[in-house]
Amino acid sequence: MQPVIWSTADLAATKTLQRWREVIDESLMALDISSPTEAFQARIEQGALGPMRLSKLTAGPQSVQRTRRGIARHRDRPKLDLIAVRSGIFRYAQNGH
Repeated sequence: MQPVIWSTADLAATKTLQRWREVIDESLMALDISSPTEAFQARIEQGALGPMRLSKLTAGPQSVQRTRRGIARHRDRPKLDLIAVRSGIFRYAQNGH
């Protein structure tokens, strides 16, 4: 896998969040993403490490949900996601917990 870098930096502000949704859907998994800010900015860098794919995401405030609709739309292969938050706040809930 060739390293891939994608950023909202060159997009019009009105298109950044929608394009970010599409990029995440294509490169990671189907997620419903919303943001409280109109000036949303994001960047993803991906590359291979042997059989693994590493992704580094930098993004503005957002709310992300993995819904039944998204899962049905995108049947992923079994995988393991490790998440390391280097700055900011990350809240995780599953089945309301």
